[in-house]
Amino acid sequence: MVALNFLTILPVPIRDVDGRDLSRSMTLFPLIGLLIGSLLALIFWAGSRIFPSLTMVAFILATEVVISGAMHLDGFMDTVDGLMSGGDQKEILKAMKMGNVGAYAVIAAICLFLLKFSLIFSLSASFIFPTLILMPALGRWAMVFMAFFCPYPREGGIGRPFKDYLGSTQFAVATLILVGAALLLLRLRGLFLFLVIAVILSGLAVYFTRKIGGATGDVMGGAGEVVELIAVLVMALFR
Repeated sequence: MVALNFLTILPVPIRDVDGRDLSRSMTLFPLIGLLIGSLLALIFWAGSRIFPSLTMVAFILATEVVISGAMHLDGFMDTVDGLMSGGDQKEILKAMKMGNVGAYAVIAAICLFLLKFSLIFSLSASFIFPTLILMPALGRWAMVFMAFFCPYPREGGIGRPFKDYLGSTQFAVATLILVGAALLLLRLRGLFLFLVIAVILSGLAVYFTRKIGGATGDVMGGAGEVVELIAVLVMALFR
């Protein structure tokens, strides 16, 4: 329930939670991603019987943003703003925390959306549904990965409680959920996709640790958006 409440806009009633509850909820991040992906696939399947596929691809991308409360896209844009500020670690973190959205962030978000849109639209019928289901799961697992392997560079922040109590057991279970789903939906292609994402995330973890001392909540959300794009790109190569 905690993971569902945090990752979606659904009004899920939860009791008072602490940092340990938030960290434990990360175990289910890929599962929540699978639920979101299944909803996207269902909407696409039903809507394609009425509207053109072009329209439905745009609609499901917008739906994913709305379901997540645009939180991960906001993190992506804040991360771009910070990196493009041209400052040192302290200035980058300060720029990421500011509420103003810069031109670079807007351009990056538009490019992200256009690339996702064109790649999903290019997928064959046999790959589009597994892609829609796995894409959000991979993006949510990316947040678990970054939280587990990266230090947290701030004293406080929305991502701090998730990081503080996240252990190897939670990470392992989240990974098993994702790998199991990937193998079930795509078999060996799913394993290949997982390995590609893991390698890319390893690179991102090293980069942000060196650049700003670790991964903030914005970086975790931004990594999820980047991973979703990479996942669709890899799937487009399979078509």
